[in-house]
Amino acid sequence: AGHQAAAHLVRGRGLGNDYAKSVEVDYCLSELSSMGEPLTKEFHVPNSDAYEEATVEGMELPLYHRQAKALTRMRAIEDGKVEFNEEERSEHILNGVGWCLIGRATKKSPLKGGVLGDAIGSGKTVVTIALILNGIEEARASRSCEDGKSG
Repeated sequence: AGHQAAAHLVRGRGLGNDYAKSVEVDYCLSELSSMGEPLTKEFHVPNSDAYEEATVEGMELPLYHRQAKALTRMRAIEDGKVEFNEEERSEHILNGVGWCLIGRATKKSPLKGGVLGDAIGSGKTVVTIALILNGIEEARASRSCEDGKSG
């Protein structure tokens, strides 16, 4: 059961053995009559409140506090510093015994991208421009005209 759950995290990604070795697998037995709904954690949509405010060279006006924090979080995501916990479960009923084997596989992975969701007129475009300005020197330093890479 645990291996089947782990296979769902790894299959088709082409990420190699190191990725597969970092998947954690556990399992438990549960009596069918007492199972009910599986325990799940409350879903939480993360925001940028805990982040420091970033400053950007090249902007005429400073960002608002919430925009500067969002920019810091977006840079952290692009740098691979924000983790996402992936989880897969696999349940197998053991007929005749009244038990269920539950396997769970988890893997912490760097968050790939995100959504800048805010109200109309709150400055999403300005934050996106600030993100581009914030990373432009790094992109210019890593470009290669011979390889046809821009960053």
